[in-house]
Amino acid sequence: MAMSVHTQASGRGRRAAWRSAIGMKALMSLSALVLVGYMLLHVLGNLLIFLGPAWINGWGALLHATGPLLWVARLVILAALAVHVAAGVVLSVRARHARPEAYARLTPQASSVASRTMLWTGVALLAFAAYHVPQLTVGWWHPRFVSGDDYANVLRLFRRTTEYPVYAAALAALGLHLYHGTWSMLRTLGVPLPARRPRRAGPATIFTLFVTIGFVAILLAVAGGWLRAPA
Repeated sequence: MAMSVHTQASGRGRRAAWRSAIGMKALMSLSALVLVGYMLLHVLGNLLIFLGPAWINGWGALLHATGPLLWVARLVILAALAVHVAAGVVLSVRARHARPEAYARLTPQASSVASRTMLWTGVALLAFAAYHVPQLTVGWWHPRFVSGDDYANVLRLFRRTTEYPVYAAALAALGLHLYHGTWSMLRTLGVPLPARRPRRAGPATIFTLFVTIGFVAILLAVAGGWLRAPA
C-alpha cells in the first residue's frame, strides 16, 4: 500500500514538473532539437539542386525508398512540432497572465528583435509550412507539378514572380526564429553561451546563417537564371 501511494505521488510530481515553466521550456528545447535537425537535413537536401537534377531527384527518391521509415520520421517531426507549438502557447499565455496590464511604454534594454517577435515569426512559419509542404510534395498551388521531379518542380514554381515575396518573407521569419530559438534551445540544454548580446559568431548564429543563406541562394540562383528549368 505504501509503495502504491509513493508511486502515485511520484507520478504526480513528475507530471507537475513537466507542467512547470522549467518543464515547458525543456519540452520546447527537446522538440526544437528535432526540428533543428530536420531543418539542417532539409537545407542540405535542397542545396543538392546546385549539383543538377540527378542529385536532388536522387535524394528525393532515396528518401521515398526508405518506405515506412520515412513515415516514422514524418510522424516524429509532426509530434515535435505539435509539442513545440503547445509548449510555446502555454508559456505565452502564462506570461500574459503574469502581467495582465501592458507596459505604458516599453523600451527594450537587452532583448533582440528576434526574441521579441518569436510568437509572430512562429505563427508566420506555421502558416508558411501549411502552404509550402503541400505545394512541393503533392503539387497544391503549383503550376506544373511532376511527382518525383524535385528539380523541375522548384524551378517551375518560381517562374511565377508572386512566389518570391512569399518565400522571402518566410525566410526572414525563419532567420529571426532560428537565431533566438536555437540560442535559447542550446542554453536550456546546458550549452554554455553568453546570456546577453553581443553573441558574436556562436553556434546559433552560424547555424542560422547557414540555413537562411542556403535557402536564399536557391532563390537567387533561380531568379538570376543560373539554374534553368526544363521547357
